[in-house]
Amino acid sequence: MKNVTLSDFQKGVTHRDVDTVIFRGESNGSSFDLGFLPKGEFLYHFDVTPDVCFRNLPIREVYYEPYRTFLYLHSSVMIEVVELESSKLVVKAK
Repeated sequence: MKNVTLSDFQKGVTHRDVDTVIFRGESNGSSFDLGFLPKGEFLYHFDVTPDVCFRNLPIREVYYEPYRTFLYLHSSVMIEVVELESSKLVVKAK
């Protein structure tokens, strides 16, 4: 898992062939993890919990557990993660 800040996504980061988005946030807002399957469960660790907008994802199913949430997609897509503005992150299908 890579420790990152929102500024690491100013230019956008692309992930190919994503079929599942997985995330978890600490209840006290102290951290947030984000990952894309099938490559790895959690790729990014943020020391803050940003506002996240999931945009244009072909979501088939959402599976919630108390410690993580899975967004299962209808098909594999290219995902871009980009900082929208301070403390906001967009995860969108390209």
